[in-house]
Amino acid sequence: MKDEFKVFFTCAKSGREKHIDDFRTVLKAIEKHKEVKLYTPEGGDTAGYRLTNGVNYLEVYKKRRKNIIKNIDDLKYDSTENKYVHHDAIRMCIMIADAVIIDGTHPSFRLGYEATIATQHKKPTLVVSKTKDYSDLINAPYLYGAIYTKYTISEIVTNFLNEAKKKALRHRFNLMISDEEKEYLDQKSLFEGVSKAEYIRNLVRNDLNK
Repeated sequence: MKDEFKVFFTCAKSGREKHIDDFRTVLKAIEKHKEVKLYTPEGGDTAGYRLTNGVNYLEVYKKRRKNIIKNIDDLKYDSTENKYVHHDAIRMCIMIADAVIIDGTHPSFRLGYEATIATQHKKPTLVVSKTKDYSDLINAPYLYGAIYTKYTISEIVTNFLNEAKKKALRHRFNLMISDEEKEYLDQKSLFEGVSKAEYIRNLVRNDLNK
């Protein structure tokens, strides 16, 4: 899709039983935007809600790491020998996404860390909650916050996506490199599980963040 806009969504797994209806409300608000390609820890069935255009984060990870990790099709994020797979897959999807939306209604240290990854890489990041506006508590570039109800969430998501699209990639240029540089770039992008363009953009973002 030419105008596809990639959004990574996550919420606290430990809070799904209590807040499942809230998480579904947020997901429905995101999916009203047909141009959105949704990346999420649960893929096609997040928080008991069937997505129409969702991609499971582990499937993205497996596809991009298939030449590095043996028996990757059998990989499970919660296994002892692969205890950091969840973290690596989340980070990969954040890097791929144009914007990030987090439901922070149920507090989670991991969600806070993931929001930090996103904002440090200049990904517009919306943290919604039923009780707190986190942008009033944390002053960080690219961080947006809002308290939502089932009546306000659609407008909140729409306004955020409109703002995030203004920060989307717009400029293209040609880059000539040597064979040695190309070989290095191929290896690094393969190891990181991102495209060569994404790897170069991340280097630029890291310099901007210094």
